[in-house]
Amino acid sequence: MVALTCSVFADVGTQRPIELHLGELRGSITIPCPPGDSWGGTRRLWCRVGRSRCILIADTDGYVGKSYEGRICITPQESSGAFKVLINDLRLDDAG
Repeated sequence: MVALTCSVFADVGTQRPIELHLGELRGSITIPCPPGDSWGGTRRLWCRVGRSRCILIADTDGYVGKSYEGRICITPQESSGAFKVLINDLRLDDAG
């Protein structure tokens, strides 16, 4: 199994509880991301938070990182502000 986390922050420096989502290697996972954007914008991001910065993986403006091309989809934002991230063909390096 590969563990993935989904966190939505208005400020990446803010510490929040971690949600654990498990997926099988080469399988698919859909991660629900709750509303939480106090800015009210429509752009949604999926990134890997490193020690000093957020590394963008995909966004709703059409950007997809090279290793995720054809494997990731961010659903359109719902009226509540929630969205979902679908990742196919899970790999060990998707964990984090």
